[in-house]
Amino acid sequence: MDFMNNVLNELQKNNMTQIELCDAIGISINTFRGWVSKKVQPPVDIAYKISKELNTTVDQLVSGKPEHPAEKKLNEVKQQLNSIIGSI
Repeated sequence: MDFMNNVLNELQKNNMTQIELCDAIGISINTFRGWVSKKVQPPVDIAYKISKELNTTVDQLVSGKPEHPAEKKLNEVKQQLNSIIGSI
């Protein structure tokens, strides 16, 4: 699978619409749909934002392979720490 197909699969898993994702990461729906239809990968900074919104990694979106359980736990802890730091 390609990056954008993996993003679409993750959207379904997260019960999130394309519009909600676009609003969350600050891009237009037309830009997003262009990437999907042309099977083009977005810029790295946007790919990173997408992965964070979908609670996954860029690596998983690129490869389509699930995260190793230890890596998943590490990413969860990182997100928790970022939330704590952001609220200070």
